[in-house]
Amino acid sequence: MISELQKARILQLRGLGYQQKEIAETLGLSHAQISYHLQEFKKLAKEKGPDSVYLDILVSGFAPEAVKFISRLEELKKLV
Repeated sequence: MISELQKARILQLRGLGYQQKEIAETLGLSHAQISYHLQEFKKLAKEKGPDSVYLDILVSGFAPEAVKFISRLEELKKLV
């Protein structure tokens, strides 16, 4: 099983033109894992619509990281 962040990174890298092999190497995952998740993304997009699935994956993956980043910025502001 891969994390939500890894799923978002798969989608991000694929959108930037990376091939499945390159995505696997970049993320330290197997080619089979990348292929499986891209197929699942496509299947979900056909069921729910591409915009909905795209945003769900990106938000689920990157939102927690963004919140951590903002929290760190707030802590740094307190030090200044």
